[in-house]
Parts: sequence; C-alpha cells; structure tokens
Amino acid sequence: MKLADLVDAVPADVEERVDKTRQRFNGLVRAILREEMALRLSMPSIDSDRSAKLETTTVPVRLKAGVPLVDNSPVEVKNVEVIDIVLGRHRSGLEALASGAAASSRLVDVLEASGVAAPGSYPSHELQICERWARTFLERLKEADPLTHILDFREDILGRYLYRLPQFIQPLNQWTKDPYRGEVELYWGVIGLVAELLGSTPEDLAVVILSHELAHAYTHIGADIDGSRWGSMDFKNSAVELKEGLAQYYTQRVCIRLQDRCPGALRAFEELPPRQPERYWTHVRWIETKSSPEHVRTAMLETRRRGSGNATTFEETLAQARARLGH
Repeated sequence: MKLADLVDAVPADVEERVDKTRQRFNGLVRAILREEMALRLSMPSIDSDRSAKLETTTVPVRLKAGVPLVDNSPVEVKNVEVIDIVLGRHRSGLEALASGAAASSRLVDVLEASGVAAPGSYPSHELQICERWARTFLERLKEADPLTHILDFREDILGRYLYRLPQFIQPLNQWTKDPYRGEVELYWGVIGLVAELLGSTPEDLAVVILSHELAHAYTHIGADIDGSRWGSMDFKNSAVELKEGLAQYYTQRVCIRLQDRCPGALRAFEELPPRQPERYWTHVRWIETKSSPEHVRTAMLETRRRGSGNATTFEETLAQARARLGH
C-alpha cells in the first residue's frame, strides 16, 4: 500500500495542531540547542569596509502536506495489513479498554469481598471478555508493529533538513562560497499517522521531529566561538550514522529539558528508535559510555574542524574527550 493513502485518512485538524506546535516550540527548541551545543546561527563579522555587522544564517521551518518522495518515487509500505493500521490508529483506546477493564475487575473483587450492594449484578464476566478482546488486538499489534515497516527507509519521512551546497564554477576552476543556508520541512500528515500508531499525540511527536531537524541544522551551520561551521560538503560526505546520532542525542536533550512544558515528547522520542533503522540508535552507545553533554559537544566540534567524519572516528574522539575532561 502507498503511504500517501494512509496519510490521506489522517484528520484534517492535525495540520493546525502541528502548526501551532511549530509556532509555540520553534524558539524554545532553538534556545535549548544553542545552550547545549554552544553554537549560534548568528555571529558577528567584519564587512569589507571594516564595519561590524551581525551575520545571520536563516533556517525557516515550514509545514508540508502529503508524503516526501524517497529516491524520487512514492513511498510504498510493504508487509503491513490494513487491519494492523486500523488497530494501530486505535492503540490508545485499546490500551485504555484493557487497563480500564482490568481495574474495574479488581474493583468488583473488592466490592464483592466487602459485601457492598450494587445496582444490578456485578459484570465480572463481561469485564474479563472486554479485557481479553482488547489484549488480543494489542498483542497482534505488537507482533505486526506496522510502524517498523512505515519507518524503514533510508530517508526521513517525518521531517527533513534541507541545505544548499557550494557550486563548482568550471571556467574559473573554483568553488563558490559555502552558502550556509538551510530549511526544515515538517510533514504534518505523516506526523499525524505515526503519532496515532505510536499512541502519542501530533503535538508531542511534532516537538520531537522539530527538535531532530533543527539539531541537524545546528550541528551543520551553527557557528562556534571562533565562527567556524561544518563545511556543507564535509557535512554531506559524513556518515549518516554520525549525523543521525548527533541529531538524536540533542533531540533527547531537548525533550528532557521540555518535560515541564511537553511531557509527552520524551515518551514519543523513546518509543521511536526501536522502530527505526539502526542509524537512529548511534547515540545510545555514547550515553552507555557515560559521555556527558560536554564530552559530546567537544567531540562534535573537533569532528567538524577535521572535515567529514564517521561514527567510529567520532567515538574515538569522544573517548579522548572523556579521558581529557573527566566525568
């Protein structure tokens, strides 16, 4: 089945909900990323007439309808049955029914043991039927896990960070200046679909995707204290496991710091990686080695200065940062 057909069934109000989330959290997410990475999209520079100015690198965030193309083709979802998509969309209701029926059964036991009179008979049998019915569907949904198949693509389908590369001028035999411009696209329909299947809300998942794509932007074109950025060609040629690992690491940091304003975002973030390709798990090793945010930031800056990088050399640099800076 085509992913676009599934997205078409997402309620139309999801667009407004995702857009309001974008407006509410865009500035907050950027502020947290600036603090965590110590990188800026704006930095002072000296113009040709020796006057100081503020050089600003823009990264607008736009909502997109529909589904992005993968390899210039519509996204096909394979090995998923329609019933599993339907069940996934009602995951929250099934979970509520299963837990509610179980809790009600316990209440019936307490009332019966207390000898409390109740209007009508106690529905013990009916409650057990409801709980078993809901848990049967939840078990099927767990085994089928349609999200794993929907998210199993080399490219991001929930959101994208897009940037321009310098151009090679053939007659002059030289490259143009790195444009250092980027933009973020959020695919609200896919966000709505995945949120349903995840048992989350479009708002919570939108915060996660917004954070992830802006983290890409900051690791790439954010300027450090010396005004250095990650060259666009070097960023392009760096291993996807490294780029996704950095984006995931800082997305988690954002979600942790936003728990008071958007508590469901961290849960949505933690539910996603097990259903995504392995490149989205790279950051887990960094956390398991007890690397602090300062260790990760130091390794990121050193990797950017060297040019293109990969996960292996980054983790070697990370180990050196831990040894040098301590815990």
